[in-house]
Amino acid sequence: MSKAWIAVGILVVVLVVLFAAGFLRSRGREGSGVEGAEPQRPGRADPHAGSSPIEVYKSVGALQEKAELKILIYTPEEYENQLGGDEKLLDRGFIGAVKAYRQVEGEGWLELPAGRAAELLELRAGEYEEDAGRSVLLVRRLPPGLPASVQDRFRSAD
Repeated sequence: MSKAWIAVGILVVVLVVLFAAGFLRSRGREGSGVEGAEPQRPGRADPHAGSSPIEVYKSVGALQEKAELKILIYTPEEYENQLGGDEKLLDRGFIGAVKAYRQVEGEGWLELPAGRAAELLELRAGEYEEDAGRSVLLVRRLPPGLPASVQDRFRSAD
């Protein structure tokens, strides 16, 4: 067999391994809140059901400054019960609370200050208020780019 055919065979094996690894990696993330996947939260479309926040992952930024964010979205009841927040969240025009974390290599997930989270999540003035004591954003609308199922759950609260 010629050296060219051996090289082609090796290339084919490498490509098959890379495709298999990518497939397995994407299958492992399904349902874990990866951007475009369903969020982690059992239950119906009622945003007030359950006792844990919805967890969603989102990539933000340009190629050179790309960042992975973990976003926790709390219902008004979860905000009150788990974070000790104001019980009148809905009365004040907010649909929920958002807490964001940024993945830092070697350190895991680090909590973002509320103002920086609002900037990275592309929220505009008037769409949120900062609860700096809890590092939480009180939101009138959810950040853009979240899965439709998350948007639908909180839209039904209107």
